[in-house]
Amino acid sequence: MEAMDVLRPEEAAALVALTKQLSGSQSLAQITEIVTSATCPLLHADGITFVLREDELCYYADEDAISPLWKGKRFPMSACISGWCMKEGRPAVIGDIYKDERIPHEAYRPTFVQSLAMVPVGSEDPIAAIGAYWSNERTANPHEVTLLQAVASVSSLAIANFRLRNAQDSARREARVQSLLVSELGHRVRNSLCVIESIARQSARNAQSLEGFTATFLGRLHALSEAFHWLLDPRQQDVALGTVIGTALEPFKENGRIDVEGGHVEISPESALTVALLIHELATNAVKHGALSAQGQVRVGWTVRHGQGERQRTTVMLEWRETGGPPVEPPTRKGFGSRLLKDAVGVSLKGHSNSTFAPEGFRCEIEFPVPEAPLH
Repeated sequence: MEAMDVLRPEEAAALVALTKQLSGSQSLAQITEIVTSATCPLLHADGITFVLREDELCYYADEDAISPLWKGKRFPMSACISGWCMKEGRPAVIGDIYKDERIPHEAYRPTFVQSLAMVPVGSEDPIAAIGAYWSNERTANPHEVTLLQAVASVSSLAIANFRLRNAQDSARREARVQSLLVSELGHRVRNSLCVIESIARQSARNAQSLEGFTATFLGRLHALSEAFHWLLDPRQQDVALGTVIGTALEPFKENGRIDVEGGHVEISPESALTVALLIHELATNAVKHGALSAQGQVRVGWTVRHGQGERQRTTVMLEWRETGGPPVEPPTRKGFGSRLLKDAVGVSLKGHSNSTFAPEGFRCEIEFPVPEAPLH
């Protein structure tokens, strides 16, 4: 039996090469592919799998083997040896898989596997496992297990480095979008002359007297002011989507030309700020160029979509639809509204949007996840 604490020169060189490759990896998929392809020749194995932990599931993310194993499949932690390794935090060395009760024999019968060695990735609360498989009956020796553990250690560092880099990138994107939202919100508060002008024009059109105009105009300005104050309140808790939309639209409601309809669902304060800004921007554009600049109608509606299966999300589909306004033409340049739809929806709401500039009226759909099932 070979000493388990001494590496041959070619093994040390292979581990160094693996480390260099992993240092430039840009994704988990790239990490798992590099590790599986490099480990197979290192251990003279007939197959290598890289298994990621997803809550209580084992996800067989990648493999390099003489014939297919389980790439792309998920199994309960309790139903596979990789789950046992991750839960126990220690290796499993099995000379004959059909004599070990931890092995789901039926899952292995279609494969070439006769023996295996599996090690966890990560010393505390393992995040993955790496398995080596052989088509003949043999028991991996301590030196081979040490090599596999060395690969696992390098892999653990690569995953940690990737996740740290990814978290930093996400933080930078979040900061950029939040900066956009806050600065543009301040800009909108200071420069809402087009909205105020529209409010004044609509109030004057319907007023029977100067006193009536004054009361209506000041009331609508107060509603506009309240909407922004409400959005900036740091004490705000999770709030109903209908309340968010109603508050953002309050300054624009004129002659019942805005219809709002949707069930009760609550969203976070951060999501509420983004949604309110989007609705306010859409309404402002409708006043300047769309249905609310003429005698058209605006309908704002939303539905809740419940995900199917254990890992699916519940989402809200929000629709803004304009009809009866002037002919619609796509914009020739991207303004704040376009940036909101691209950046804020994607980053702040973790959703996506689709805008349609149809001749009969502008339409926008925004879909984003909600943290919990809606309340009824």
